[in-house]
Amino acid sequence: MNEIVFIYNAKSGTVNSLIDWAHKIVSPDTYECSLCSMTYDNFGKRAEWSKFLREIKVKSSFIYRDHIMNDQNLKDASLPCAYLKKSNDIRLLISSDEMNAYKDLEELIVSLRKKLEELT
Repeated sequence: MNEIVFIYNAKSGTVNSLIDWAHKIVSPDTYECSLCSMTYDNFGKRAEWSKFLREIKVKSSFIYRDHIMNDQNLKDASLPCAYLKKSNDIRLLISSDEMNAYKDLEELIVSLRKKLEELT
């Protein structure tokens, strides 16, 4: 079974979430996680992102940078990014450069749809 693993360039936890929330309001242009900015607004996960994840029928998981320290496949990843996991194989699906270049959520979704179509 295929799985998309999205890795945020943010740390987990309530305190970090509050800091990130404030950072996105006060200085959104300097916020370091474009994946977070595109997929969440100040009220939670964007509806169009939730809808897209349901429609693609591929398992999706989301991890924070502080959770990849012991994963040999991911520990040196440039973040944010996304990997495609198939059985024991894991390969880069969206690099951090590509993720950071997307202008908005729609561009991310269009790119992901295209990449997933190419893989099937």
